[in-house]
Amino acid sequence: MYDFTSAEILVAFEQNLAAPKTLQLVLDDPAPNPTRDQVDSVTVSDLRQALGARANTAWALTRPDHFAAKWSFPYAYHIKVIVRDNSAVWLSSGNLNRSNEPNLRNPPSAEDRDWHVIIEDPKLAQTFAAYLDFDYRTAAANQASNQQVTANATVRAIIDAHAKRARETNPPPPPAMALARKPRGTHKTGGPSFAAKTFNNISLKATPLLTPDRLPDSKQGQYLTNVMNLIKGAQRSIHIELQYIEASKGNGSLYDQLLQALADKIAAGKEVQLIVSADYAEKWGEKMKSAGVDLTANIHMYPDVHNKGFVVDGKTVIVSSQNFSPAGIDENRDAGMILESPELAQYFGPIFDADWKSSRPLVVNAGAAGAKKTTRSGAKKAKKTAAKKTAKKAKKGR
Repeated sequence: MYDFTSAEILVAFEQNLAAPKTLQLVLDDPAPNPTRDQVDSVTVSDLRQALGARANTAWALTRPDHFAAKWSFPYAYHIKVIVRDNSAVWLSSGNLNRSNEPNLRNPPSAEDRDWHVIIEDPKLAQTFAAYLDFDYRTAAANQASNQQVTANATVRAIIDAHAKRARETNPPPPPAMALARKPRGTHKTGGPSFAAKTFNNISLKATPLLTPDRLPDSKQGQYLTNVMNLIKGAQRSIHIELQYIEASKGNGSLYDQLLQALADKIAAGKEVQLIVSADYAEKWGEKMKSAGVDLTANIHMYPDVHNKGFVVDGKTVIVSSQNFSPAGIDENRDAGMILESPELAQYFGPIFDADWKSSRPLVVNAGAAGAKKTTRSGAKKAKKTAAKKTAKKAKKGR
């Protein structure tokens, strides 16, 4: 898990993992979420206290993490996966925090659009469990010693103390209330809300997508290879909802190729609709106008999007944690699934359509981007002119 800062979910873990049940957790330590009840280190401390030796926890091996003696992932352990009893797997774009998993009877200041799926299938669950077990063994063997984190101990203690005090002052409602559903109505952002749906005994093809892992006997990443094939094979429509789409550099990189595959589908007349969070749309949109692949004409903005989901041709769905960035598609630890199922597409498709209808087009000041290019071009010409004058003077001097 990338972030686990919901007190309500923490209480549910503590109450439902009574002896002899065990917990194995690998957790990142990102900057505190604005809607947090406590920071991640308090979550770990409380789980260890409640479960004792039945809680096996380790900090993820990310380069910026002071809890890690070594690192495996340069930026983030961004995965959101839970495996229960090697028989069911929960996979999501959302972390275990209040904005990604909101209690709709007591909503936080921000509720994010996220997609989730629970699949009860032992073979699939065991596949994901194998990855999580590997991550835990590797992380547990490379935890930083107390001496290594001493420099941060004082700051960490202060943060933890404030978080604990805030939680004690405003304790979470009991789990029964936390799990109750909000009556049918609207999502906080203005769009319609959708109830969870159970699909019993359906047949579907599921393809796990783990980054940064490679395909067997190949240098190509699991995620990038499968997603590129899915995009290139689309016959009618590609609907994608992401927190953000970083601009590419137009340098032929793997990330540039991914965005170009979408651009090629747009050029071929296919329906390509891209929704991104309003928090990031203009920032990356302006950069798209200046360099790399420009997808801005097909991008809409929607408030508080944290999703990383696809619906392709009305029959294939992706639920994942991978953002569209060079690190997200190839370097962070992330997880997703391609789910080839018309039934699931008929569920997630209308959710995407409702968000698209409620969203607004991304409008980027093309003049500003053009001015940047003109300025750069003018600067280059000025340098060349100055260089010619210097050369002429040098010749005269000889």
